Amino acid sequence: KMKIFLFLLLSIYFISYAFANDILKQITLPEGFSIKIYAKVPNARQMAISPNGTLFVGSRAAGKVYAIQDHNNDGYGETITEIASKLRLPTGIAFNNKSLYIGVINKILVIPEIEKNLNSPVIKVIKDDLPNDFHHGWKYLKIGKDNRIYFNIGAPCNVCEVKDPYATIASIKLDGSDFSIFARGVRNSVGFLFHPITNDLWFTDNGRDGLGDDLPPCELNHSDGPGYHFGFPYCFGNNIIDKTLSYKNTCNQFIPTMVDFEAHVAPLGIDISTGNLFSESLNNTIFIAQHGSWDRSKKIGYRIAYAKLNDEHKKIIEKGIFAEGWLKKNGNVLGRPTDILFNQSGDMFISDDLLGNIYIIQYQN
Repeated sequence: KMKIFLFLLLSIYFISYAFANDILKQITLPEGFSIKIYAKVPNARQMAISPNGTLFVGSRAAGKVYAIQDHNNDGYGETITEIASKLRLPTGIAFNNKSLYIGVINKILVIPEIEKNLNSPVIKVIKDDLPNDFHHGWKYLKIGKDNRIYFNIGAPCNVCEVKDPYATIASIKLDGSDFSIFARGVRNSVGFLFHPITNDLWFTDNGRDGLGDDLPPCELNHSDGPGYHFGFPYCFGNNIIDKTLSYKNTCNQFIPTMVDFEAHVAPLGIDISTGNLFSESLNNTIFIAQHGSWDRSKKIGYRIAYAKLNDEHKKIIEKGIFAEGWLKKNGNVLGRPTDILFNQSGDMFISDDLLGNIYIIQYQN
């Protein structure tokens, strides 16, 4: 029986290894870049990294949070620690000053001194009165230079008129106090960042369903401060009125998009390359994980898009596709990118919640 067990275990290992290599062969990158699988955890979603290089990964349906470490510096995260489980969609992850913050549907949690307590973490609740809706309720977290935790509160519907705090990006202090709304009219943003120079917020937004294959566009938006409204549910894209609603005003009061993506590509996590670490030609470029369509007659997305900023960091001067191949030409789906994160060396991590892969893309000059 032991021989049979070992045979089955080795068979599963070699099949998984071969399948992983098959996926990597399908992914196309610009010249000079390479991709490999850094680690594997179930249902990988948002990522955060500590100054020591510990990679933290949230999940959705798995309900778990992981810590991944590369102790021998061989470029693979060989040590994987499950630091939390049985959480309600812990998709949002942020690291700040030795603490790990976790966003679940209706709460924000924190684990102090996380790297000292990977095997015995103490989880504390700092905010427990957020909306409890499952629909667009999962979180994405970022901590700003103002030491506030920013997170999304999605619309509890496909399309509907909402009141605060729904369809917003909100924030709290690190202790959970002083709830404030930063942006309104945001249907479901599961990816945002603060530009390291301007501190402007850039964020993705997923367009509504039910208008066919090609409407509305998914979005990349920009805000240079709080208080703006980005159109949902009345207007989408570059201020186009949603004609299914009885909206009588114009869209001029709303902020138009910076980039209109194809409908249903489902843009999620984003990050920005700086300091010429990820090749000089792609410095000051935002990369966007397009999770891929689920309600389109012909699938689209399942790739990494990019949007390069100008020298003033306010406008998009170039956009396109950086990496693709998770969607085969015959429509078969090999993976679904969910988040992007650059480490201190300028390498790009990509999480994949379908396969649970954490990919790392590196530049070889």
